[in-house]
Amino acid sequence: MNKLQYIAKGEDNLVDEIKKIVNSGGNLPLAAQKGVSASNVKAVIEDFTLADKLPDVEAVVVPFMRPVLFIKNGKIEVPESNELKERVIKYKPIIEQPLSSVGRIELKNHQLKVIGTGWLIDENIIVTNRHVAEYFALKKDTSTDGGVFRKNFIGDTIQAVIDFKEEYTAENTQNNQFEIEIDKIIYMPDASKNLPDLTLLRIKKAPGLPSPIPFIKDKLSADQLIGVVGYPLQDPRGVTDSEMEKRIFGEVFGVKRYAPGQIINVPKNHWYFLHDASTLGGNSGSLVQDMESGCAVGIHFSGLLLEANYAVKGSELLNIAAKLGINNVFSFNTKQTESLLVEPDFVLESPFAVNSYDDRKGFETDFLEDNQGFVKVTLPKIKNKSDVVKFGENNKETVLKYTHFSVEMSENRRMCYYSAVNIDGQKYKRIKRTGWRYDPRIPEELQIMKECYGNPPKFSRGHMTRREDPNWGDLAKQGNDDSMHVTNTVPQMQSFNGGIWLSLENYALENAKEDKQKICVFTGPFLFDSDPIKYGVKIPVEFWKVIAFIHDETDKLCATGYTMSQENYLKNEEFVFGEFLTYQTPIRLIEKKANISFGELSKLDPLADKIFESLNSPIQSVRQIRFY
Repeated sequence: MNKLQYIAKGEDNLVDEIKKIVNSGGNLPLAAQKGVSASNVKAVIEDFTLADKLPDVEAVVVPFMRPVLFIKNGKIEVPESNELKERVIKYKPIIEQPLSSVGRIELKNHQLKVIGTGWLIDENIIVTNRHVAEYFALKKDTSTDGGVFRKNFIGDTIQAVIDFKEEYTAENTQNNQFEIEIDKIIYMPDASKNLPDLTLLRIKKAPGLPSPIPFIKDKLSADQLIGVVGYPLQDPRGVTDSEMEKRIFGEVFGVKRYAPGQIINVPKNHWYFLHDASTLGGNSGSLVQDMESGCAVGIHFSGLLLEANYAVKGSELLNIAAKLGINNVFSFNTKQTESLLVEPDFVLESPFAVNSYDDRKGFETDFLEDNQGFVKVTLPKIKNKSDVVKFGENNKETVLKYTHFSVEMSENRRMCYYSAVNIDGQKYKRIKRTGWRYDPRIPEELQIMKECYGNPPKFSRGHMTRREDPNWGDLAKQGNDDSMHVTNTVPQMQSFNGGIWLSLENYALENAKEDKQKICVFTGPFLFDSDPIKYGVKIPVEFWKVIAFIHDETDKLCATGYTMSQENYLKNEEFVFGEFLTYQTPIRLIEKKANISFGELSKLDPLADKIFESLNSPIQSVRQIRFY
């Protein structure tokens, strides 16, 4: 099987695209540039066995099918292929989130300056390959998991750092750097044994560190769409065709790149899998990312350009981390990952008409159950009643009821005070999003549809009740559609909803009564007079969340509060991944700042007796949360 046959397997749409281009009289961009005729491209794409006889054709078709894309300012450039372009754009907001958590491993006091790639799996723990770490680390004692730093030929300790920047920049432009020192070898396997080629390293804590990358724990499958994120370097040992290397990588090496591809084989009872993304030597240790979820599926460790590429299965790393007691490495199944995804903010789509809202029950107060029966959880009470939007007969109603959730609106700010949802984790259904829509029960001028919303630097329509939260039971689709009312949104920076903030509901479900899997979630903005005005709209700086459920261990109702801020973004007009920290916050403090009351819930808060000013440590892991 030659290179093109190897790549074309499972890529029928991509092959058809090339056929349509040449059959219509066109040619591939690189083919036209290199003087390769469209007729030859057509001949090879219709009979891949001809690629061996026409290597010049193969050298222009392969880069079209398996490009290596530059990452600039955290964004992936768009490929030339329309098929790949559609694929990348579809998942772009998802796959770009973790890019800043991948870094280049560099050495000091060593003849080599750049040796590979690494990425964050925990707060200050990175993973790379064992064979990468061997340049600066040595496993001296086989009875322990870790290792020690090597010394160079004059006796100086070899130092290693990871640089989370090093993106492609134009000539004469200073390249950004974000170097963090590697200070401990946590895990280094014995090279003589057939163990997964990976090493875990501790880096020093530093402000602005990006967030760890979670794993997807579903079984891997052939033809699964993936991308490899790393720092390809020229390496004659891994290249059998230097001309192909130039065509694919553009003679630019050592900067952060994204290579789309597919998994091609997942051998059973082995710790590795094979993929067909374009890689070079510096890709050792690269993130292999599931395109659909944005989560990690493996660690690239070996390959020959377009011959074979190998990666350690993510499940192997999870097992090793668990044995070492590293408990903050997150993993999710496909169902759970939807809550972690940041969806692109679309322009107004054609929403379907809702004939009547009379059947919407909204948030149910008798939803949670302990061993004695239903436990009442009431809606919050807004203290500034004069600002609450009123509607209905004689303007007596204030609660907008939807499927499984309810909202109350601020007339002055034209956004919700809160959105409250009932979630039944056992009845969840995955449903595609629909278009944004106004709620006809209140005037459109009291709802924000456009104005501050749009592509960056404008804001996203940030769901208060997550889109997937009301998607359960027989009315799952209706719950999904209802979540797309702009009454349930507040201006948030692009990609704000991520990390721990959006995993709170999932973690609460894990701790809720196992036989029920029900929780109640209240989310909203702090509406301060001092909030800044952007695009004619006062933009909330901070957000809050309160979660209530029957705890599986205590069989008692518990409630916890959380806050998150986008202040840094609003000040700097620039987003640095990982800036946004989630805090477990006393509910009574949320009540005070939001001018809202949660009634009995604040008394159940495990932080109820804490002093406000002493609570200034962000949550680095959901496992730090106190439920009782």
